[in-house]
Amino acid sequence: MQTIEKNKRVTIQLLSEVMGISHNTASEHIKRLMQKGYVQKERNLEDKRIVQVKLTTPGKEALKRNTELDEQKLQVILERLSVEDQAQVLKAFELLSKEARHVFSS
Repeated sequence: MQTIEKNKRVTIQLLSEVMGISHNTASEHIKRLMQKGYVQKERNLEDKRIVQVKLTTPGKEALKRNTELDEQKLQVILERLSVEDQAQVLKAFELLSKEARHVFSS
């Protein structure tokens, strides 16, 4: 679902390559996600032969629920840490953010 969210033109073939599974297996996973109402298939407007996979609103909500940090829980955790440990965590996040910008802005 993250791949679908982050890419504009997602096909079953792309998902199978990203996940390292067969086309048929990726197709079965998408079928299950469609049954749950998390994704839908749409024909590409420019090339009707291409079928793209898109997240639905419930799919976006499920993805957010399962991948986003819960700020309240994070605050509780940080409050339990010493000032020194909090500083180390902050420095680690800053480093991670810097490297992510470097890698993903290329």
